[in-house]
Amino acid sequence: MKRIPQLILGLAALAVAAQASAQASRNVPLTVYVPEQAEYLPEIAHAAMANKMRQVVNLNGMGATDDRGQFYITCTVSVTDKEVVGTAPAKIAQKMDVTFYVADALGKKMYGTTTVSVRGVGENENKAYIAALKQIAPTQPALKALIRDANAKIIAYYESQCDNILQQVQTLALAKQYEAAFFQLSLIPEACETCYARVLTTANALFQKYIDDRAQANLAKARSIWNAGQDREAAEEAGEYLAEILPDATCYPQAEALANEIKSKVREDLDFYREMYVRQVEYEQKNTQDSIKAWRDVGVAYGNNQQAVTYAPVFVD
Repeated sequence: MKRIPQLILGLAALAVAAQASAQASRNVPLTVYVPEQAEYLPEIAHAAMANKMRQVVNLNGMGATDDRGQFYITCTVSVTDKEVVGTAPAKIAQKMDVTFYVADALGKKMYGTTTVSVRGVGENENKAYIAALKQIAPTQPALKALIRDANAKIIAYYESQCDNILQQVQTLALAKQYEAAFFQLSLIPEACETCYARVLTTANALFQKYIDDRAQANLAKARSIWNAGQDREAAEEAGEYLAEILPDATCYPQAEALANEIKSKVREDLDFYREMYVRQVEYEQKNTQDSIKAWRDVGVAYGNNQQAVTYAPVFVD
C-alpha cells in the first residue's frame, strides 16, 4: 500500500512535466544572437553571453531558440571602468553596461531595450568579463519587463499581419517555393491563437501539394531510369528516387507498382524496398502532431540552411 502514494506522486510529476512541456511549445520563440565578430565582447565570453540571454528569454515567458527567426535578442557590452585590484596575484576589475535589445530582423525595427550595470573581477580581462556576466540576474524587473513587452508586441504583430503573411505564403506556393512558404508559416507562434488556426489549415493543404510535387518528380525520374536500363544497376538508381516518395503522396500506388515491377524483374531484395516499407509503417503510426512537425521541420531547415534572416547587433529607429 505504501507504493500507492509514490505512484500518485509519480503520476502527478508526469502531469506537471507534460503541462510544462505543452506551455513551452506555446511560448513565442526568440532567436538568441551573439555576433561572431563582436568587438565589444571577447570570443571566450560569447558562450557565456549566449547562455545568459537564453536564461533571460526562457525564465521570463518566451522560448529561446538558435533557429533563424524573425525576432531576436542580442546585446552590446560597454566597459565603463577598469582597474587592477589586489596583489599576489593582482586581478582585473571591470564595470560594464550590458545593453539587451529585442528586434525585428525583417522589419529592421527595435522592439525593446534595457541596460544592466554589473562588475566582475578575474585573473584577466576575459575572466572579468565572464564574472560580470554571471552577476546579471535574468529575472530582474528590467529584463522581465523587456521580455514581457516584446512578447506582447510580437503576438500583436502576427495577429495584425496574418492576412499579409498568408498572402505571401500563397504567392510562394504558386511559384512552387514550398520550403520558403513553410518557413514563413513556421515563424507564426502557437500563442497567436487566431492566426495559428489559419496557419494549420494553410500548411496542411500546402504540405500535401509539396509532397505530391516532389513525389511526381521522383516517380518520373525513377521510371525514366528503369525504362532505360531494366537491370540491377538501373533498379538501384531508380530505387533511390522511389524511396523518397512518401506514402501520403497521391502517386504512391504508382510508385509501389513500379517497385513491384522492378522487384519481379531483378528478383532481389534491394535496400529501397525496405526503406519504402519503413516509411509505410511510419505513415500508419503518424498523428496530427507528426504532420505539424513535418511541415515545420521543412520550414525551419530552409530558414537555417538558406540563412533566410540576417541579424545586426543594433537597429536604430
